Amino acid sequence: MVTFLILFLRRKRCVEIFDLFINYGDNRFLSKTAAYCSIGGWLSFALFLPFFILNVRLVANIFLISFCLLIFISSALMLYTNDSLLKKRVFSIEFISVASLAYVVSSAYSSGLFLQLSNMSIEDSPWVAFCWKFVAFIILVSIFLQPISYWIFIRNIEKAKGAQILTILGSLAVTSFIVLLLPHFLSGIAYITLTKSIGFEWRDEATCGNLTDKVKGEKYFGFNADKYTVYFSERSGMWGFDELVCIKNDQGVYQFKKKNVSSEALSDWVK
Repeated sequence: MVTFLILFLRRKRCVEIFDLFINYGDNRFLSKTAAYCSIGGWLSFALFLPFFILNVRLVANIFLISFCLLIFISSALMLYTNDSLLKKRVFSIEFISVASLAYVVSSAYSSGLFLQLSNMSIEDSPWVAFCWKFVAFIILVSIFLQPISYWIFIRNIEKAKGAQILTILGSLAVTSFIVLLLPHFLSGIAYITLTKSIGFEWRDEATCGNLTDKVKGEKYFGFNADKYTVYFSERSGMWGFDELVCIKNDQGVYQFKKKNVSSEALSDWVK
């Protein structure tokens, strides 16, 4: 309230400062767009705080997401207008090598995690493998964005002009938020990724001789097989994988035998 009061009483001076912040750089259109996004992002953050304190979480989340998106757009435009930074860093052999190594590490770890959760190789399900590994790579990159943003802050804060200062500080704040909140959202992100990708690729039912197993909220990997991998997206507040085996006894009667492989609690924010 004090800040907005000062802005109102010294509005002429504020307009001069605002013009100074948005008029910098050679590419005026992109620089101004980046500046508007940066200032709009910090305004969203200023509005996020009171709604968060008042526990109006829906409105607070909207302003927080707006802050992150606007700062991301502003950072991307700032990098684009800084040709030397792009040429020296983004397209360098070192950058490509690190990005490739990050993908290999995230791909191997995510494949092992899926094997632990489902007891099946993720490579058998191409679309699920692509979505699962892509999300794992984005998560790993998001974690490393914080030290990168620190490095950019240390190297460029003295040379920054106008709204570039707000953009650099904003990117530092956003990456810190990501590292802080990511552990609380990992389970929900995994749930959404698997539910969407498995729902597209896996089957709605399993067959065993003359028997058919079809349960709402379950997806089956396999067709007319002796063993199925079952993904359940909601079962008493849990999600996870089962193993479904088709058995034929000595009398020639078919029956299903189901055993749980893994179960995870549904996150509150995805319910």
